[in-house]
Amino acid sequence: ALKGARLVVVTHEHGDHVAGVIRTPLANELAPKTILTRTQVQTLITNPQMPEIRITEEMARRYIVVDYDKYLPLAPGVAVIKAPGHTPGSQMVYVALESGKEYLLIGDTAWHMDGVRSVRGKDAAWVAEDENALMDQLKWLNGLSTEHNLFIVASHDDEEHRDLIQKGLLGRQLE
Repeated sequence: ALKGARLVVVTHEHGDHVAGVIRTPLANELAPKTILTRTQVQTLITNPQMPEIRITEEMARRYIVVDYDKYLPLAPGVAVIKAPGHTPGSQMVYVALESGKEYLLIGDTAWHMDGVRSVRGKDAAWVAEDENALMDQLKWLNGLSTEHNLFIVASHDDEEHRDLIQKGLLGRQLE
């Protein structure tokens, strides 16, 4: 799916979200169409989550590196929203379809939608996060959850993914 993508957006700089574009035989092909924020790049250079995802300044120049204040439109109906908290470079991806359906891909702001519904952070002491920023984001997301045409998608909530697939609101794979 990544090979055929026109643009690749990384929600944050943890290995399970960025290694697929940094540490892959396709890295040279993916880099020119992969957007990384300046903050994500800085973290990957100076303080990566694991040594395997460390990049150099030279490697960073191969990617599309952006910096923005709050929102950055990427394409018609697609924008990223700065959301530092889980990591300094975390961002969410907003997608509005012609059908009127809207999706907010929240990365790891919450691992499971229960965190959004109950406005509860992760029970994972090993994950260093900005808890105040995350709680503000969870409150905001919880308020958005009443929007009927907006579907909030947490990266690691397999149960929610299955439900959205069953309802025809999410595909089984990227195409």
